[in-house]
Amino acid sequence: MDDDRGQLMLVGAITIAVIFLGLVAVLNTGLYTSNVAPRAGLSTTADAETFVDSVQGDVPALLGTAAEDSIDGEVYVFESTVTAEIERYEGYLLRSVGSERAATVAVSLNRTINGSGGLVVDDDPNTEFDSADDDDTDWVVARDVSDLDGRITLYRFPVHNATENAEFVLEASGSLFGGGDAWRLELYWNETQNEVHLQSIDDTGVLESCVFSQRQATNASGLTIDLTEGAVVGTDCEFPTVDDPGELGAPVSEPYDVGVERSAPYDSRAEGTYRLAVDGDIDDDNVVDGGPNVTDVPYSVPRLAAAVLDLRYTAPSLTFDTVLRVGPSTVDLPPPALTGRGVVFVNDSSGRLSTLDRHKGPVRVTNKTDAQVIGPASDDFDADGWAEVPYVTSTGAVRIVDATNESRLLTAGGEAETARSRLAVGTWNGSPVSVFYAGAGGNRIFRITPGGDPVEVVNASNSGGTDAAVGPAEVDGDGEREFVYVSAGETLHYFDIENGINTLAAGDLPSSHGGAVGQPNDFSGDGIESIPFVDGGGDLELINATDTPIQVGQNVDDAPLAVRDVNGDGRSEIVYLDNEVAYFLDGVGTGTVVDRQLQRSVGADNSTAVNASDERGVA
Repeated sequence: MDDDRGQLMLVGAITIAVIFLGLVAVLNTGLYTSNVAPRAGLSTTADAETFVDSVQGDVPALLGTAAEDSIDGEVYVFESTVTAEIERYEGYLLRSVGSERAATVAVSLNRTINGSGGLVVDDDPNTEFDSADDDDTDWVVARDVSDLDGRITLYRFPVHNATENAEFVLEASGSLFGGGDAWRLELYWNETQNEVHLQSIDDTGVLESCVFSQRQATNASGLTIDLTEGAVVGTDCEFPTVDDPGELGAPVSEPYDVGVERSAPYDSRAEGTYRLAVDGDIDDDNVVDGGPNVTDVPYSVPRLAAAVLDLRYTAPSLTFDTVLRVGPSTVDLPPPALTGRGVVFVNDSSGRLSTLDRHKGPVRVTNKTDAQVIGPASDDFDADGWAEVPYVTSTGAVRIVDATNESRLLTAGGEAETARSRLAVGTWNGSPVSVFYAGAGGNRIFRITPGGDPVEVVNASNSGGTDAAVGPAEVDGDGEREFVYVSAGETLHYFDIENGINTLAAGDLPSSHGGAVGQPNDFSGDGIESIPFVDGGGDLELINATDTPIQVGQNVDDAPLAVRDVNGDGRSEIVYLDNEVAYFLDGVGTGTVVDRQLQRSVGADNSTAVNASDERGVA
């Protein structure tokens, strides 16, 4: 694995050097050869952006390779390991780039972001399956689990007699060790037949049983049970798992607890190793909080969701700093837990850009009074834990600001539309998380990242122009995300990389406000995202490329909409304005839609209506 990591870092670093120099490079490691065509020299700013792009491309694979383990698409690694690997990677970059150009680069780990649960590991093949305190009693691995994956390898069974059965028993249940609604994986010795039996059992009885000879069960490579696939490696034995019981049994209700039974009649005296991946709360009384040099077993390894990196590119005429948030290459990056990630609006009395965390929650008011066009607070661009709100000023500049009033200029003045528009935030066609906006010329949609240059996304100069960015969405059921926008003629369009510009809803938006749309969302759960929009008659409708528009509300202001889970029920509601008072539609996609007034807290026990400018709407 060390060779793989070194090769990854070397390839990444030299690739950067190749891009900088425009050379044809052949790596002399004997393991990898790259031919890169010559290219024109880059400006200093472009060099810095290339550096950031290259790190963003290299590090996910590096994180995956450096991990303690990867199970079912999740990566488990210690923060100290990530720090060491990033330091090694930085060393390669410094030697490769600095030796060829009057520039230096720096990459350091700001912090890791861990997901729930982790990996429980016992890698000592000579131990029984007991807890960290070795007390030979039933013990809990983790609680409140909804996903159990991993593998168990058994190497040997102690000497048996008529009264002792060497067994391994793993149980998942809402009430461990004797409670109902349980699933158990049992491995026991049949002394009479000199066989090992594996059984998957639930409350209805044995779901599946597999038999192995003594030689199969005690060979040098061990007997490996794959909990993710529900199979014994190298055999035709398959069994129902707790998460996928198939047709043979009912699943255990989630969340459940996971434990190992060691009290009679379940001795669990077989010896072996295991790696159990759980998404719940690992029991720190029975499992050691591990590290790279841990010696006690079992120990735990965090599940890595993302690494936050500090990057710096320094040249004689430029110092470029940025923060990069990347996930390991084998997982999808989950949305971060952010503060200030609520409904965005402009207070109609103070004119200040504000966010409402939730229904009847507090309003966070910024000091910005020049927001003409707004977008959703969907991402934390500087990785400080606060979501940034994108907005356009009266001069046509795109900016971001968070609830602590930390702000940043993204584009110069004159770049963006300043009225009847909206902004979007997201990633599309392989881009980093960006702010999308309609260009001031009325013909193009651009995206921008902090410290970057505007990148054209849609050119509609010959197709009706552009008024507002709606955002990336899977609207036509082809498995690929399109980019949805509003044309200058208040018509919803979507741009497909392969098929170009298509009409989504022709002439249905109010002529007074081309931005009277909301973020795309899969309200019905069928994998296709719909766009909420206000039609010319004040009705609120949903549209995608596969269905006709569906009306879900009425008497709605001609103003941008927001799509947020404002009441904490796990579903997205549509927030709209009626006479500049905010309301939300609860239950969209369920068949029963309820119209409620959105409120903000006043003092400890009271709440009142949210008033917002209908020129800017909500986001």
